[in-house]
Amino acid sequence: MRTLLILSVFPLLLTAQQPFSEVAQQAGITGEQRARGVSVCDYDGDGAPDLFLSVLDGPNRLYHNDGHGSFTEVGQQGPLATAGNSMLSLWADLDNDGVPEVFIGNKSEPSRLFRQQGGTFVDITAGSGITLDAPVQAGSVFDYDNDGLLDLYLSCLNAPNQLYRNLGKLQFEEVGANAGAAETGLGMGTLAFDYDQDGDQDLYLVHDGYQPNVLLQNQGDGIFTDVSAASGTDVVGDGMGVDAADYDGDGDFDLYVTNLYENFLLQNQGDGTFRELGFDSRTNDLGMGWGTAWLDYDLDGRPDLYVANETSFAVGGQRYNNILYHNDGDGAFSAATTPDAIICSPLSGYGAATADFDGDGLPDLVVANSGQASELFRNATPNTDHHWIKLRLTGTTGNRDAIGAHVSVWTGQGHRQVAEVRAGGSFASQHDRVLHLGLGNAETLDSVVVHWPGGAVSTYPGLVTDVRYDLTEGAAAVVTTSGTTATYEPVVRPLAVYPNPSHGGTINLSRALSDVRLYDAYGRLLLRQAGPVTTVSLPPLSAATCHLTGRADDDRLYRAVLLLRPLE
Repeated sequence: MRTLLILSVFPLLLTAQQPFSEVAQQAGITGEQRARGVSVCDYDGDGAPDLFLSVLDGPNRLYHNDGHGSFTEVGQQGPLATAGNSMLSLWADLDNDGVPEVFIGNKSEPSRLFRQQGGTFVDITAGSGITLDAPVQAGSVFDYDNDGLLDLYLSCLNAPNQLYRNLGKLQFEEVGANAGAAETGLGMGTLAFDYDQDGDQDLYLVHDGYQPNVLLQNQGDGIFTDVSAASGTDVVGDGMGVDAADYDGDGDFDLYVTNLYENFLLQNQGDGTFRELGFDSRTNDLGMGWGTAWLDYDLDGRPDLYVANETSFAVGGQRYNNILYHNDGDGAFSAATTPDAIICSPLSGYGAATADFDGDGLPDLVVANSGQASELFRNATPNTDHHWIKLRLTGTTGNRDAIGAHVSVWTGQGHRQVAEVRAGGSFASQHDRVLHLGLGNAETLDSVVVHWPGGAVSTYPGLVTDVRYDLTEGAAAVVTTSGTTATYEPVVRPLAVYPNPSHGGTINLSRALSDVRLYDAYGRLLLRQAGPVTTVSLPPLSAATCHLTGRADDDRLYRAVLLLRPLE
C-alpha cells in the first residue's frame, strides 16, 4: 500500500496571504485546451489520486499521480484521448470487480463507456445498452435502487436526461421516463445525494436559461418524485454547477449552486425544505460561476467553499475572478484571501475538483480552464494546531465503491461532522471519493459511524487523527501513516453486560476493561471511564439502544449492546 505521509515535491511559494500556490506546470500538467470537466480518479488503484481532463477541442488528458503530487500524462496514445469532444468523465467500479470503468459524456458525438483490460482501456459501448447521442453536460454515478450495482444519471442540453440502470455484467437499460427522472430542458450540473437522509440517493438538477432547478426525491421503489416547489429548491437563474456539504454543522447536507450573476446557497432545514441564503451568507458571488467545491482548506472543522468563474464573460462590464470563501462558523462566509491572491485565478474556469494530491493532509484544488492552461492549486495553509482524517470506504454488501455511504465523525462534546461518498458534482466533474475532514484542535475521535449502502452500520470508536483509514464494510479498519501499516479492529469480541435490558443505575461487566465508553445509537459519546472497570454507573438516560466498548489486558476491543428501558 502506498504510504500516506510523504514529502511534497512542490516548492513552498506561499506567504501568510497566500494559502495556495499554483503548481500545474511544475507538477506535469501542461497544455492549453478548451477543458470542461475534471475528474479525480485512482484509475490504477495505487492509492494516489489521478486526474482526467475532459477536452472539447483536442485529446482528453489522463494524468498519473506518482503519490508525491507529480503527474505524468499517460492517456495520449490510448482510446480515452480520442473518445470525442468531451464534457464529462465519470469513474466508478460499475461491475464490482475492484477496477474502475469510465464513462465519457460528449457534447456532439455519442458518449462512450470504457473498461480496463490488460493495462489499457477498451471501448465497450456497443452492446452495453448505452446509446446516448445527445449533448451531455454533467452527470452522477449512484445506486438509485440500492441493488448493489452503480447506475448512471446524465444531464443533457435540450434533450431528456438519461437514467441508465445497471443490470450487471456492464449491461445497462435506460429507465429515465419510467423512473420519473427524464427531465428535459437546459440541463447543466447534476448531483446525487441523500438530502432527506432516508438511505437512498436523491437528485438535484441545475438548469440554465431561467428554468427552475429540480429536486427529485427518491421514493425507494425505483421512482422519483419532483419535490422542487415544496422543498424551496426550485430557484431560477442561469445555473451551472452544484455541490453539497453540511456547512452549518446541523447534520444534513446543504446545496451551493453556481449561476450567472448571484449564486445560491440553499440551507437544508431538516424538515424537507430549504432556505436560500446566498446574500445573507455572503456567498452570492456575481460572476459567471461554473465549477464549485466544498473543502475544509484550513482544517478548522468547517467546510469552506470554492467557486470557479468563466472570467472571459464580463458581467455588467466587470470580470469576476475565482473566489475562495472561508466558513466563519456563524452562518456566514468571508473572502479567504485578497482578490489578487493566486487562488483567485483570472483564467476562465469550468470544472473544479478537490483531493489531497500530494498526501500532506491538506486538500488541494484543480480547475479545468477553457483555452488556457488548467491549474493545480497546492494547499500549504499553516495549520500547526489543526488535525484531519481521511476515510477511504469499500463496500461488500452494496456497491464496492461505497458511493452513497453516509459517515458521521464525532469529536467530543457532541460535535459531529457528516460526509457522503459521491461520484459526480461541481460542474461536469468528480471529487476524490476519499472523504477528507478537518478536525480543528481535536486530537482524538470519539467515533466514526458509517451507514453503508444497503443498510449496514459500522462504528469505529477511538480512531486517531492525521492518518488515512481504509474502511471495508464488515472488516477491520486499516491505517497507513509514516510508512507503517497497522490494523485497527473496531468490534471484535462480545462482552456480557447484566442486567440487560437495564433501567439505569449500575451495570456489571463480565470482565475487567479499561477505557470503557458508552455511545448512543448515533455514535455520540455519553460516558467514559478509565480502568480497570467491572461496574459502570449509567448517567440519566432515556430509553434507547446504546453501545458499550472497552479494552481488555490483551488489548482486544470488546463490545456489548445495552438496551435501556424506562421504569414501568
